[in-house]
Amino acid sequence: MSPPTDGVGLSCHKCGKMEMLDPVRDGRATMAAAAHLVCGGCRRVYYCSEACQKAHWNRHKALCKVLRKIEKDFETADDLAKAFDRPVPTTIDPVIINKISVSHHQRLMNLCEAGLGRELNDDECTIVACEPKCLACARTGLILRVEARNSGPNARVTALKPCPECKMAFYCSDAHWDAARALHITPCADLPEGVSQCEMNIQLRRNAEFQGVMTAPRLRASMWQFMPREEVWIALQGQTWEDILRRGMDNSPVGSILGPIFTPPCVRTVSSLATTVMTALYALEQLNPDTAWTSKSTITIHILGALPDFSPDIAFMYEAILHRLPHIIFCSPAVATFVPLPAWVNKLVREHEPCSSCSSLHARTITHQHVTKYYDDYIRGEGASFEPPDLAIVTNPFLAASDQTGWRRVIKTLTTYHIPSIFTASLLAYEQRAAEQDMTFIRENCGSVEFIPSLTMVKNPWASLVMHPNSQSVYGFHSPNGGLTAGFR
Repeated sequence: MSPPTDGVGLSCHKCGKMEMLDPVRDGRATMAAAAHLVCGGCRRVYYCSEACQKAHWNRHKALCKVLRKIEKDFETADDLAKAFDRPVPTTIDPVIINKISVSHHQRLMNLCEAGLGRELNDDECTIVACEPKCLACARTGLILRVEARNSGPNARVTALKPCPECKMAFYCSDAHWDAARALHITPCADLPEGVSQCEMNIQLRRNAEFQGVMTAPRLRASMWQFMPREEVWIALQGQTWEDILRRGMDNSPVGSILGPIFTPPCVRTVSSLATTVMTALYALEQLNPDTAWTSKSTITIHILGALPDFSPDIAFMYEAILHRLPHIIFCSPAVATFVPLPAWVNKLVREHEPCSSCSSLHARTITHQHVTKYYDDYIRGEGASFEPPDLAIVTNPFLAASDQTGWRRVIKTLTTYHIPSIFTASLLAYEQRAAEQDMTFIRENCGSVEFIPSLTMVKNPWASLVMHPNSQSVYGFHSPNGGLTAGFR
């Protein structure tokens, strides 16, 4: 996935080079934008140099031609612009603005896919969905150009202007900036600790800068210093990411090198890698009556549904927190999408060597097993050898809106085998109703289980601190497992 700075011209679409923030001036950008070249065809892809633009052209040209064709087609373009023919109220309603924006981008994506004769790939989805939008009316550069064209040959095209602070939010006129500014700089309902959209945008830029300095391989190599071995289990209840990570950073050479500018984005980035395991450990803490589970030599966790932000390359995260040797089983037909397997194979086992300390203590490896079956089918296939796990995590299921028959079987299987379980959900304000529907669905199919209040219909205290903008919307952010729908035993 491209960084959010990509779609608004703050970083090069090809190489990622970006404009750096000046910490001396309260986070304001003072350098010329690194991505100063814009594609002359679609006018929505930015580059730092002609070399990067040429290198990306073969991948971009098909979509570029389709976008140009859509804009030049008067009937199609006018039809898109009609959705924006409404006055802007003095008080902005984010729900209404988001509906306008999402509807526009879904229509535009449908037009692009029809023109291409195929689905958009990830790069193309980013280009279409992440373009700048006015905070007050959701107009994009395309809509403003169409409206100017319809106003006459001498009409001046209105350009979107960026917020002077974050440069990642836009307005099409001073009147619209006056109408939307207060909402942009006041606390956002989707964000923790009273952070505003403007402040979160600045955090996103800092994250992108940090990832340019600390590449993924370097971050993995430094992780042990940030998450040192604990001699005894320290309860997670009441702690935060900062409590866990800053303690290691303050005592590590890498932490001193990062300095005050990059320490916060480092904490956020590490949280995005460790969120699945910390959520699992928090659930184990809440679901178990005592700490006996922390003394086990093997922790078995079954992850069902959509694969979380996890790959074998960061398998060490499961070892870094507890320094045990967990046996992680990903079990879902969807796993085949993320872990390519031959058609005749429905199970894949991968091993990961632990750190030298764990190797000397246990002389074992971390095993990750990927299974492309529904959970009840997997258990039947295991037969008498099946052992209930310590925890099952059902990730972002949208139970009530998807395969109800399949999920009904999964829930009944979890309760039949008395498997401690949690259901996570993406933290999106407009998905609260979906989470409530899922909770109703779970209650209807789980029998008489004990729901744990700290794990049921609450925000996840160990969600990733890296919030993602809702790309097709003007307002809102989400975290992949930001909410906990249900937890029971």
